[in-house]
Amino acid sequence: MGLTLTDIGIQSVDLALVEKVDRERKVEVKSIMASNGGFGAAEAFDPTHEFTIAGRGDVPAVLALGVLDSADLPISDLTGGVTIVHRLSEGQKNDDFQTWEATGTHYPGAS
Repeated sequence: MGLTLTDIGIQSVDLALVEKVDRERKVEVKSIMASNGGFGAAEAFDPTHEFTIAGRGDVPAVLALGVLDSADLPISDLTGGVTIVHRLSEGQKNDDFQTWEATGTHYPGAS
């Protein structure tokens, strides 16, 4: 059901505003030394994307704690794999909108 903002009277808008998205891409690295003490070889594996999303208003339903569908996040290139929201915090003050922040990790190689 849409909301027409030309109506006269008290209206309620039930939306969330995303103010900030922080991302960090990481990989595990294993390196070994050669027999002469120099660099031998290295391999990168297990890529992950850690993210924090913060905003105001009602907490988006997709950000419930636990495993979620990456396609529902407001981060466009997190596809496939498994996404887990580790932490969800909310705050309220009497002179401001409700605030919320969610932190999670996307594992693109997981199934």
